[in-house]
Amino acid sequence: MTHRINLSAGWALDGARWLRRFGRPTGTDGSRLLLVADFPAEAWLNGAALGDEWPLDVTGKLLPRNELVLACGAVGAVGLEIRPPDS
Repeated sequence: MTHRINLSAGWALDGARWLRRFGRPTGTDGSRLLLVADFPAEAWLNGAALGDEWPLDVTGKLLPRNELVLACGAVGAVGLEIRPPDS
């Protein structure tokens, strides 16, 4: 079963990029974690490039506190999907 955490609110424009901070959800050990969006954007997580091929697999990359940066015209729906490890 997939659970989605909404990250669509709380974005700040930082120059030409959008910035959003969020915490690592608890109880996700062994789960597959994917960032999903309904618009094209290039993404960085904690300073590391993730690319622009959505969904973005961030399994094992989340810290207790995270910074997601998007290069796009406007931010639409963004989420963190928590999936079973075999999906």
